[in-house]
Amino acid sequence: MELNQVEPKLKGQIMISTIIETILLFVVSMTLMPSEAHFAGYVVSSAEDGVVVDRESSILVKNYYLFFSAAVGLWAGLGIGYVTEYYTSNQHRPTQVVAENCRTGAATNVIMGLALGYKSVIFPAIAMAVAAYVSHSLAGFYGVSLAALGILSTLSIGLTIDAFGPISDNAGGIAEMAGMAEVVRERTDCLDAAGNTTAAIGKGFAIG
Repeated sequence: MELNQVEPKLKGQIMISTIIETILLFVVSMTLMPSEAHFAGYVVSSAEDGVVVDRESSILVKNYYLFFSAAVGLWAGLGIGYVTEYYTSNQHRPTQVVAENCRTGAATNVIMGLALGYKSVIFPAIAMAVAAYVSHSLAGFYGVSLAALGILSTLSIGLTIDAFGPISDNAGGIAEMAGMAEVVRERTDCLDAAGNTTAAIGKGFAIG
């Protein structure tokens, strides 16, 4: 069993759940939500004769605005999870670079790890900012709350995959203590490595 055969299966579960939830979000938004709604409680400031005047106002929100607000958070969460996987999986270059720097000493290892850590948060920060801006532009703070729910909506499948690593690690320990064949330990190590990566994906969702 190769590691590159395990990880795509686990990551595919998050992608499939995101696609299904996007379809369900569209159906719920278009069938169960009102076609139009006015959200009151917004204060609009304007200058009149050099004096700032505050007026209460409302915004018009359509049902598909709510869909896009939740969907942008949903796909932003998926992007954050996949970027986290890229920077933590030993199948990709960032982790391999950190491993290569271990050969030249602890200092270069720490420096490279810190640099990659700073670099890895660029996309998540941009994704969160875009999700907040788009959702607020469509439905105000209610849209922001929908985007947050969209990010968290795939948390259940993410945490389910997160448990894959410890289970595989325990299975490997049991196989070793039971004196089973070396091929069994190799398979459990392969599964454990994939589980560590998927655990990082779950942490990426938590950060989001």
